Amino acid sequence: METLAFPVLLELKNSRRLFVFLLLAHGLAVAACLFTPWPLWGQGLFLLLLAGNFVHALRRLARQPMRIILAENGNLHLAFSSDDARSSEDLLPACACSGALALPWLSVFSWREEGMSTGGTLVLLPDSFRIDGKDSLRRLNIWLRWKRQSD
Repeated sequence: METLAFPVLLELKNSRRLFVFLLLAHGLAVAACLFTPWPLWGQGLFLLLLAGNFVHALRRLARQPMRIILAENGNLHLAFSSDDARSSEDLLPACACSGALALPWLSVFSWREEGMSTGGTLVLLPDSFRIDGKDSLRRLNIWLRWKRQSD
């Protein structure tokens, strides 16, 4: 059995499955709106809000980090640039918030910058990783569970 050697570097990419899920969910909401007895102006307003929500979700997906570095002390570092020069200058020190969801096919966790109130949420599927998605997701889930037990 392989052990988790720290620091763990996880390379990320945009998930096709998550994009398809967003597209399907918004498409179903559009179809449901068209069959409502609302007046046309109500349907139009709802469709406009739905389109704005879809664009916002796509922008959030595009602003995901490109690399996650998991540390043994429970901290993580996020890199948002896509360059191959792995300098420590572009790493954002952060910490994972409590309440992470770690399933074999999905990982969802919130993060916050160290010493700041800004942060975000990462939704990661096996195809969110550049190399060996299932193994990378398993390593992240092990780290999240281990961190939760050590808190």
